[in-house]
Amino acid sequence: MRHLETFREVFSPGSAGELLLAFNGAFTQENIVLLAGNVRNEVERLCNPGMGKRAFSIFIEMAQNVLHYSQDRGPAGKGRGRFLLLQNPEGFQFLTVNLIDPSQMDYLKQRVAEINRMGADELRSIYMTRRRQKISNANGGAGLGLMDISRRSAGPLGIGFLPEGQGRLSFYLRATLCRMPA
Repeated sequence: MRHLETFREVFSPGSAGELLLAFNGAFTQENIVLLAGNVRNEVERLCNPGMGKRAFSIFIEMAQNVLHYSQDRGPAGKGRGRFLLLQNPEGFQFLTVNLIDPSQMDYLKQRVAEINRMGADELRSIYMTRRRQKISNANGGAGLGLMDISRRSAGPLGIGFLPEGQGRLSFYLRATLCRMPA
């Protein structure tokens, strides 16, 4: 669960990564649009336009998860959470955290483990099938957002949970985009 420590260490002196963008607050559509443009521009500036488009898509899906599923609600009932974009030796790290009901933890663990076990071809095939069928589940949606994040990123998705009291958990989600050359 190294990605959980990243949230704590990112502002510490001597941090292994460079903070490119940080946000804490309500994930309204307006904020998501503004942040997505900044994410794309930063990744394009440091990498290339193709990676910028992938970064844009990853951010949009992660932000939509916070918007729709965070138990912490801001103005007009929009989900509140945090987002960090870091550049480190592994590449670009996308990190979100938001509050969830503990009843969602097992579903998320199972879903991410399932996605992380799939190869690229299997993931693409299942994603396309579910997208066409619009299969939904009790936890909302068809799980397409997590699948899309995985399809566009490199390596497995990282998740973690920390108790926050009052019957809620902090849900941490990490995705990595492009490995930087050493």
